[in-house]
Amino acid sequence: MVALTAPEYRLAAVSRTFHGRDVFAPAAAYLAAGVPLERLGPPVSDPVRLEIPGSRLEAGVLVGEVLDVDRFGNLLTSIEGDRLEALPGRGAPRVEVAGRAVRAPVEAYADGPRDEAAAIVGSTGRIEVFVRDGSAERLLGVGRGAPVRIRRD
Repeated sequence: MVALTAPEYRLAAVSRTFHGRDVFAPAAAYLAAGVPLERLGPPVSDPVRLEIPGSRLEAGVLVGEVLDVDRFGNLLTSIEGDRLEALPGRGAPRVEVAGRAVRAPVEAYADGPRDEAAAIVGSTGRIEVFVRDGSAERLLGVGRGAPVRIRRD
């Protein structure tokens, strides 16, 4: 792990708000082109690890929480999508956010009904709750920290 400080491996003008474009993307491109990691900056000896909450199985129910709300109003949860297979029971997974029922996970955002919250396994591999052409945050009136529970009948 290194601090990305070498100016020759980043854009000439680095904005205060867009490091993904100005610092990280150029560094990734240089690494992909074969530049050794050490040339991008000095080693980091004391990294800070962020703990991302996961989910837990309690009496046959997956329990987690809303971790974040994206710019579309989708609720990003701590529940890993691959854990759905381990849920006991035979029926479709039943998803609840803050005690409110949400349509069972669908395959694509386009499969969600309009004006109704549905669940999907998002690009992070975690369960997301969304409203097609709308905002799950607004519809359900919840945000970060809201409890999420998934069970099968």
